[in-house]
Amino acid sequence: MKHIVYVIEDITTTGGIRTSILGKSNLFINQGFKVSIISTRISSNTSASCNSSKINYINLGIERESYSKAKYLSKLKVTLENQLSTIEPTHIFFLMDRGLKIYPKIKTTAKKIIEIHGSYDFYRNYLAKKNSFIRKIIKLNRFRMLKVKLNNFDLAVILFESDRVKWNLKNSVTIPNFIREITTTTNGRLNNKHFMAAGRLSYEKGFDMLIMAWEKIVNKGYNFNLSIYGSGPEIDNLNKLINKLNLHEHVKIMPFTSNLDSLFNDYQAIIIPSRYEAFPMIALESLSHNVPVISFETESGIKEIITNEVDGLLTSLGNIEQLSDNIIRMSDRDFRASLAKNAEVKVAKYSAMNVLKCWNNLLNS
Repeated sequence: MKHIVYVIEDITTTGGIRTSILGKSNLFINQGFKVSIISTRISSNTSASCNSSKINYINLGIERESYSKAKYLSKLKVTLENQLSTIEPTHIFFLMDRGLKIYPKIKTTAKKIIEIHGSYDFYRNYLAKKNSFIRKIIKLNRFRMLKVKLNNFDLAVILFESDRVKWNLKNSVTIPNFIREITTTTNGRLNNKHFMAAGRLSYEKGFDMLIMAWEKIVNKGYNFNLSIYGSGPEIDNLNKLINKLNLHEHVKIMPFTSNLDSLFNDYQAIIIPSRYEAFPMIALESLSHNVPVISFETESGIKEIITNEVDGLLTSLGNIEQLSDNIIRMSDRDFRASLAKNAEVKVAKYSAMNVLKCWNNLLNS
């Protein structure tokens, strides 16, 4: 029997990566595979819970704050090797976290695979933003070293073919995330003026640009409302921006929720204003409810999910005026309904059944 292991810093934290790992784990279990998820530690300050009793959850209990970087990596390597020798996996999937340096050196007979969830452009460009020329050179050198580390794995799994080409690693495959099969409805949202965005409230997610676009929408006389679901380091700055632009009656920042499925049908469209994005699960989740998507056209990711003017609207990156115009366009009921209808075709491409074929090819090779 194949035994698949995921190594993650903390499976109880919220976010798209956790959702992706748990979803794939359940798919593998349904295929008759054994699945274990090893967390470096488990947070004590989160209410997030894991969703399957059939998954073997293992907590290494290593608090990185208690060690220097070198000692943390040393302890992680020894503890992880001991655990792996006990459970004897056939395939180990790692993520791009603090243990990346030592993961390829782990002693095991299992195949070591790195999953790259972030976009190439994020790692290549964003990490060097707002720095001096010298700092940019240093960070670009670190990026080159990152590619060396990635090439030390047996295989890299990348979400998009365009990103796989950019990374140009010696051994890689493209396998996208998948979306659950959902029965779609259109009741309750076609006549309202409510829009939704969701994600970590951080710089790269671009919610500041979305709020500035909303000012333009209101100034043009449209009484539209926006709900932003999430939490993160930029929450105070975003609230200050809302108040500065006098948008408190139109824009609300709502608490993070892990149950977006129950909300999609209350909104006309979902907006993704990210500066960098790899594989935005919210785009697929939205399309699965026949809710169209408005997004900035980042260099990778979203363009492979959304076809402009077919099942959503793409906006030139950073063009706030165009973003506001596209949001206004989405108030046209017939136009929005045509986009929603076309979304059904895109959802089928990313169905669990289709994506599982890719995983079976990898695991059986």
